[in-house]
Amino acid sequence: MRSSLATLILFLLSAGLALAQKPVASSDLYRVDDEMKILESARALMIADKYAALVTADGDGPPRARTVVTQLGPLDESRPDKGFTVWIMTRRSTRKVEQVRKNPNVTLYYNDDAKESYVTLMGTATIYTNPNDPEARKFYNDEQAKYFWPDLKNEFIMISVTPKWIEALIMPTIKNHPQNWRPQAVVFRY
Repeated sequence: MRSSLATLILFLLSAGLALAQKPVASSDLYRVDDEMKILESARALMIADKYAALVTADGDGPPRARTVVTQLGPLDESRPDKGFTVWIMTRRSTRKVEQVRKNPNVTLYYNDDAKESYVTLMGTATIYTNPNDPEARKFYNDEQAKYFWPDLKNEFIMISVTPKWIEALIMPTIKNHPQNWRPQAVVFRY
């Protein structure tokens, strides 16, 4: 199972970031289930697995993956697809910050090994450097601020990822294509 997971991650690193460079074509995506069913199942897995792999590419080398703690934006019942913006706390000194500055196209990978399920979110990252920004302020508390940014004014940095589309395989309810194994996808309409 671990080697197949590693193979899948390597595939996602190469294919996912390459696709993020151009708009996704509907012919590249697969979906048979109801969009709401996919979104609800994907959100549940993303909440359950708050530790995701963030994949970035800076153009100078291979894509890079690292584990990050994520927080999802609030769900809007009138527009459930809006509840998929992901927030990441980090430090200015990390490589991911410079990579996002060079190339804001990123991929987040969430998985549940026990259920052989995953969600991949392809999106655009935005860097926030103002600790008083009302959007960013919703996603951290004072205790977290002390850990991540001891000198809040000079060290604050958060990354938000606005999704372009997600792909999901969530067993046993959201299944992939029976022949080519393509996961089911939802394109966001921001």
